[in-house]
Order: sequence, then C-alpha cells, then structure tokens
Amino acid sequence: VYYCPSYITGVCSSQMELAGDASPVELTIQECAFFQGIEVGEACPKGDGDLVNYVCYDIDGVGTMVDGETCLECLPPPEVMETPPPSPTPSETPTVSPSQLPTPKPTPCVCEPDTLTASWLCGSTVYYCPSYITGVCSSQMELAGDASPVELTIQECAFFQGIEVGEACPKGDGDLVNYVCYDIDGVGTMVDGETCLE
Repeated sequence: VYYCPSYITGVCSSQMELAGDASPVELTIQECAFFQGIEVGEACPKGDGDLVNYVCYDIDGVGTMVDGETCLECLPPPEVMETPPPSPTPSETPTVSPSQLPTPKPTPCVCEPDTLTASWLCGSTVYYCPSYITGVCSSQMELAGDASPVELTIQECAFFQGIEVGEACPKGDGDLVNYVCYDIDGVGTMVDGETCLE
C-alpha cells in the first residue's frame, strides 16, 4: 500500500487487510500526483505491481475503496479517528469520488503520462500548485489578464486534479476554462477540452 501523508494521517483499514497488514509506504508530493492518474489494472508508477484498488477519502478521513467493479466504505484505523462519523449508507455525492480522479480525456487533446496538471484557469483566475511548479504557463496567464495566480495547498491541488473543462472549480466561483500539464522541465501544454497549446 502506497499513501500520501500530506493528504491523510492513516490508511483505510480494509485496504491494509488486503495488503496483509504490511506497513504502508509513504509517497512524496510529486509521487502522489503521478499516482492520481492511474486506473485499476494499470502499472503503478512506483514498485513493480499493477493497481489493485485505490481509496478516496473525504475531509473527515472516511474512505471509499474502489477496485474497478465495487466500492466499499472503510474507516481509517481507530487510532487515527477515534469516533468516526456515522454513515449508514454511502453518500450519493461523496467529497472525493472515483469520477474526480484524473482519467483519460474523451478529446484528442490529452496530457502525456509523464506530465503533471498543475495550473487551472477558473473564470478569470489562475490557480496553481507551488509544490509542483515554480511558474505558471505564460499563455494561461495572458488569458487571465495577467492577474496574479492564486497558490493552492497540497490538499486543494488534489481536488483540482479531477475536474474537467466546463465543470465548476473546487475553489472560487468560476468554471474550468483550461488546465496546463507540465513536464519535468516545467514546459507546459495548455488543454481547453478541444485544443492543445504548448
């Protein structure tokens, strides 16, 4: 089990049981971003195995484990959350759902596998992840009228990763106009749902 200590303090107990209760392996912020985009059955970015399942956690640390066919609600270990909130039935609109994870876009224009989505134009505001990039794509800034970009926390970056062009942004009051995928050298590809611009 690989996990992001920047996002959660404990791993879903059901997932740990499937792993034979071996100690989970911590991921760096950058590694977490690469793990966000893989689907069940695909090769993991780290280690030599394929993805068996993943867990989406809400703000209270309650997780939903997804194996590609079924979902199982699971709670973090007792020492992490002493009194988990009651949840008799799974929420119809969980805070984080599998549909919010990055998936291959249905358009011809997609981000390359070795890139990270790290800046988003919502309405007329650019949001970016300073943990991933040091500067925002100049083409995207021009579309925002060169207003100063807004920094996102690590947790906010994770929520931004899953949105598609035209959907409401997790922060602010605008819809997503475009996003930029950056390679290891900081070169970005701006995607607006129909076209790509380097």
